[in-house]
Amino acid sequence: PVADILWYLGDEIDHKPDQYGDYPYSNQFDYCNTDVLLNRIEARGGKAVTPEGLEYRVIWIPDNYRMHSATLRKLISLAESGVHVVAERPVGPASISEDDVDGFNALVDMLWSSSNVIEGKSIYEALDALGIVPDVTCRIDSMPEKTTNGGRPVWMHRSVEGADWYFVAAPKYCGFKGEMSFASEGVAQIWDPVSGEIAAAASSADGRGRTSIGFDLPRCGSCFVVFRHDVTGTPYSGLQAGLVDDAASLPGYVASTEITSPWTLSFPGGWGAPEIVRLSELKSWTELGYGEEASAFSGTASYATTFRMKRQKGMAYMLDLGNVEMIAEVKVNGVAFKPLWNTPYRVDVTSALRSGKNLIEIDVTDSWYNRLAFDAGQPESRRKTWTIGGPKAGDALRPSGLIGPVKMVTVRQ
Repeated sequence: PVADILWYLGDEIDHKPDQYGDYPYSNQFDYCNTDVLLNRIEARGGKAVTPEGLEYRVIWIPDNYRMHSATLRKLISLAESGVHVVAERPVGPASISEDDVDGFNALVDMLWSSSNVIEGKSIYEALDALGIVPDVTCRIDSMPEKTTNGGRPVWMHRSVEGADWYFVAAPKYCGFKGEMSFASEGVAQIWDPVSGEIAAAASSADGRGRTSIGFDLPRCGSCFVVFRHDVTGTPYSGLQAGLVDDAASLPGYVASTEITSPWTLSFPGGWGAPEIVRLSELKSWTELGYGEEASAFSGTASYATTFRMKRQKGMAYMLDLGNVEMIAEVKVNGVAFKPLWNTPYRVDVTSALRSGKNLIEIDVTDSWYNRLAFDAGQPESRRKTWTIGGPKAGDALRPSGLIGPVKMVTVRQ
């Protein structure tokens, strides 16, 4: 793991810190307790290191009202060996058993007289003062209405022999479209964590140790960004495979044709939904109008339709399902393809298509949320689901099922 900051939880903290607290987005941190600080952290080359080789450039102690003398002595030793400590002075000892107040104050004065101890600055200001550059920065091109983390993707950094790895995932509730700058150089690649496919990344190096990459991550999308130091290559300036949400932006895009033929929708028995429904248009299960229990159906339902087409030489065909809540499993002419669980709900079905009539079958599975919300408002004798902590009676149902539009996308091979 690559992290610049070791967050010491303090001598009075007995729980993990707030995972969404105020800490720098640009530099990763690990946190440790008293046992780790006293017994597993040593100084080497001006850094705090563990026996396994993890290295930290700064020890940060944001909660430092009281301290033990043993902690002060350890921090003095680390600071004297070049480790930077960012903390405010404690007001007194953390234990009533430490009755040598003069000795405690002398340790405090000794530590805070070190040039390697920074007080009166936030962690942001301290990193800047120490010249510690951001590992990652982010530029957002469009801010969605509902998001977390300020609309920025979450990330982590690992270093292995011959490469630096960053795992990048879209923020909760939405995708991410923008640019990220990494404090790494090398041949940049995108590795798909689901399929294992590898593609050259559209990257731009500044010649000063940083590389910028553009992203168009869909909701729930993620990827590994890998900077290879053990291979050579030319930076790629095209689109990144697997990260294209808009079908019209696919390399070789030719056209999209909406499949408008009627659909047959089949529900399993025992959950209040009709066995078979014929749809002239796709819509959420909550809007089908077959009763309150049917609107709250949770589970797997099956769609089927047929359509006619003429295959063209040199073309590939991708089935784009549009809006799906939440998981889809596609078959074309009986050939099954990989499950789709995040946007874009798109799969290459070229191998199964034929000129003439084609059969599409799609199994769609949603979460239990709607059924739980429905049952929360039912008498206990009529409930089919139970949960300790879930939606409450009256909570609005969420969209579910295949909502579409379903399109056949043609691209040049």
